[in-house]
Amino acid sequence: MRGDDEMLSKFKINLIFLLCMLSLVSIGFSSWSITLDAINVDANISVDNVIDLRTYVTKNLSKGDSKNGINTLQYNSYGFVLDDTISYTGQMKYYLLFKIEDFYNDFYQYDYVNLSFVLSYGTNCDSNILINYVSEVSVGYLFGTNENYTITPTLFNSSSIKNDKKITTNISLYEFDRKTYMDSYTGQILYLEITYEFTTSSNDYSNLYSDLIGKNINFTFNVFIEGCDSNEV
Repeated sequence: MRGDDEMLSKFKINLIFLLCMLSLVSIGFSSWSITLDAINVDANISVDNVIDLRTYVTKNLSKGDSKNGINTLQYNSYGFVLDDTISYTGQMKYYLLFKIEDFYNDFYQYDYVNLSFVLSYGTNCDSNILINYVSEVSVGYLFGTNENYTITPTLFNSSSIKNDKKITTNISLYEFDRKTYMDSYTGQILYLEITYEFTTSSNDYSNLYSDLIGKNINFTFNVFIEGCDSNEV
């Protein structure tokens, strides 16, 4: 029945990772890193209820730089630094875990979920050029119970929309709907890796570097979870 429950046919939970207003921190061999160690979490649903989304989605603290759930974007005056190698391609990665079974148990009216990841500049960002250099966003996943997994995640079929201020990446968990999950993955956590790849050229990197050096770089990373009814497909 739809009726009054129709307003619950879809909702969006907004997980807001306010990723830092941080100065650039010197590390290693004359390289710099845009670090993301200040995180606030908020969540709400559209029916005036407030829930703590950390019940379902959190950083995977077994992964990332210093086990903080994030691989930072590193660079120096010569280029990006990736795996201790200087090139014109850099990466920033977020590691998340999604307790999808708890979600399905608590929100039994939904058959599957869609996820959106939004990377945007913070309110006090001194530069608005870096997102222009995002060349690819990939979302990897695997099911399991070991947060410090070593298996290479499988890539979702994702789509991204980018403008000068933000980049939004969408995936659907339709293939892991409630029935499929309960039949095949009960008791397992969904691990997610969201990777942002930055690409430039030797001619353009000097412009990028001069725009970043000595400035505060602020990002906001949002995760939206949309509960869906299979009848709406």
